[in-house]
Amino acid sequence: MSNQLIKFFNLTGLTWFVPIVKIAAGENPMLQARQLFLIMGVPIIAFAFFWVHGVFPPQRLIPVWVRSPDLLMSGMRRVV
Repeated sequence: MSNQLIKFFNLTGLTWFVPIVKIAAGENPMLQARQLFLIMGVPIIAFAFFWVHGVFPPQRLIPVWVRSPDLLMSGMRRVV
C-alpha cells in the first residue's frame, strides 16, 4: 500500500508527502526527517530570505532613477 501511495505522490508532484508516508510505514525517521527538510525546508528558507530582502532592502544601494540624471549627463559628456 505504501508503494502505491509513494508512486501516486510522485506522479502528482506532492513529493513532500513521501517522507511522511515512509515514516508511517516504519522506515528510519531520521533519514526521512532529513529528506523532508530538503524537500520543504530549503525552499521555505530561500523564500523567506528573498521575502525579507524585498521587504527590507539594503539602504546603501541608490535606486537607478535617483542617479539617472547623472548617468545621462556623463554619457553625453563622453559623446561630445
